[in-house]
Amino acid sequence: MGKLLFYVFLFLLVSCDLNYVDNDYFIGNINVIEDSVSVKNVRSQSFAIEGVYNGPVFVYDSLLIYYPLNRTATSSYEIYNLKDLSLIGEFCGKGVGPNEIVAFTTISHFYKENGELKTLLYGANEKKLVEWNISKSLAKHTTVFDRIVSYDWDVDKHVTVYNKLFRLNTDTILAITPTVPLTLDQELVSLPLYEKRTIETNKQVKLYDIFHKYPENNGLNVHSSYNILPPERFLESFYCIKPDCSKMVQVMMFMPQINILDLQSGEVNGFRLNSSVNFSVFRKNIEKVNYCFTGVAVDDEFIYALYWGRKIKDDSDKKRSCIVYVFNWAGVLVNKIDLENYVNQIFLDEKNNILYGREYTSDYIYSYDLSV
Repeated sequence: MGKLLFYVFLFLLVSCDLNYVDNDYFIGNINVIEDSVSVKNVRSQSFAIEGVYNGPVFVYDSLLIYYPLNRTATSSYEIYNLKDLSLIGEFCGKGVGPNEIVAFTTISHFYKENGELKTLLYGANEKKLVEWNISKSLAKHTTVFDRIVSYDWDVDKHVTVYNKLFRLNTDTILAITPTVPLTLDQELVSLPLYEKRTIETNKQVKLYDIFHKYPENNGLNVHSSYNILPPERFLESFYCIKPDCSKMVQVMMFMPQINILDLQSGEVNGFRLNSSVNFSVFRKNIEKVNYCFTGVAVDDEFIYALYWGRKIKDDSDKKRSCIVYVFNWAGVLVNKIDLENYVNQIFLDEKNNILYGREYTSDYIYSYDLSV
């Protein structure tokens, strides 16, 4: 009986310590997910598109939009037809001429307005926010911007440019600013910013809080080749917005946790796969940090979170399959999907219920029919 009470006490002590550490960094509640749902095996079909090889892709219905990382590219985006894999055209010219931007951000999400497909892009060099009308661009075979708005990022104590922009309505966006080191030794790192801002006047409407403070680096030598993870990457994440723009999901790359932010109330809740890991891993056991969630896609019902679960700098199992954890928007784990391929980016074709996967430097794109 004495031993039983001892172990119960020890369990409660450890649990309290885990909660205490989490509460020190994360603002919302963290719910531990029981990883016991069945795994659905989905076979893939692979294909390659000539010219698409190095850089992220984005999928909407039968369109594949490619962001080439080739320095010689004269356009920021190329659009391909997924039905016949043909190049439709190049859009968003790079440069300093009329209707050109030196470098655009990557696409955060698509939306439709009056039946036309659009997205928001940001040109940091020019400090311009641009609404790209993809439908009109395809119809006219030239780049069509519906709006070009002067949009300075260096306001409201920002320390770096926006890297994610989600359009909420005709004059409001959700803008995300990433973390950056504030000192050379990365003892100080900025927190990511999550803001609701106006488009025309560039005013902050609401600031969302997800983290209290940034995890300490515990004196790591950030310039050492032995440092496996620079502190500025501790909170690195991927984001999607629910199609009705009521919620945002954040999946964390180095913590087995997704966070769901209610954009109306500002309430945030975390959902973690492994209860034995908390934010103290960054300051105490950096060598135990794994790659966790490396991509995300959503629809009205579900969140599709791509999970690796392998050690940093461990390429021994790079060719193994990846798992997609499927949550509903309440954070309940409802399914898992084995993709049978190694990918680090996923996109969902809601219309045809097809999930696409890709590894950035691979020639191949994989499609998974989720209706099978």
